[in-house]
Amino acid sequence: MKNIICTLFIAAMLPVLFSGCASAPSATTIFGTECRALSDAELEKLIGYTRAALKKHERKYKFTDVEKRIINSEKPQIYVEYRGDCFGTLMIYWRTPARRIGMRIEDHFNSFPPSCAMIIGSNNGEITTGVKPDKSRRGR
Repeated sequence: MKNIICTLFIAAMLPVLFSGCASAPSATTIFGTECRALSDAELEKLIGYTRAALKKHERKYKFTDVEKRIINSEKPQIYVEYRGDCFGTLMIYWRTPARRIGMRIEDHFNSFPPSCAMIIGSNNGEITTGVKPDKSRRGR
């Protein structure tokens, strides 16, 4: 009887033990080293931050109703370039009929508020404003 109870207890605890053994997402930096990538939850938090920042400045940059709808309802395009653990350049943006609107986040992605700049440019890929990121800077 004791062996049956012990066996049932072990069988019940195995899924609990193995469910916590998830590895962190990883990526390769532009320097060729392995680093910790952003998790889906961290990326969703940054997308929410970007949407809130754009909403705050929608009157200043004269967003149209179509642009507001695209930003609030559609999934953004994401470009990430790692230079260390959750460190590098992350661009979150939406392509609208007239222009490209979004945010560029630099250095530590998990710092709050993040070091960022708005992206408001032409739809053909040209960057009309902003300073280029310093890609020689590594992070850990």
